[in-house]
Amino acid sequence: WAEGRDHGVRVLALCPGSTESNFQAVAGTAHRKLRGRMQTAEAVVDEALEALAQGRSHVVTGWNNKLMVQLERLASRKMVVSAAERLFKQFALRA
Repeated sequence: WAEGRDHGVRVLALCPGSTESNFQAVAGTAHRKLRGRMQTAEAVVDEALEALAQGRSHVVTGWNNKLMVQLERLASRKMVVSAAERLFKQFALRA
């Protein structure tokens, strides 16, 4: 982002939350009840294009994803890593 901006190149790191797509079916997680909490692909693209137009370097989309990013700032690194470990183990057992 910083290297390209003086040359008119715009770069955006997009960190989308759960997004409706075929990914869940391919990953074998379509049975999970995420549908009501997922963003549409169009909503993700709209947020990304708005952030790009504003010249931002990154954007986090989805209210639950944004919440998680903010909560991580309040917790210790050890707590965040431990919680992530539990989530990944649960995911691996269900898949």
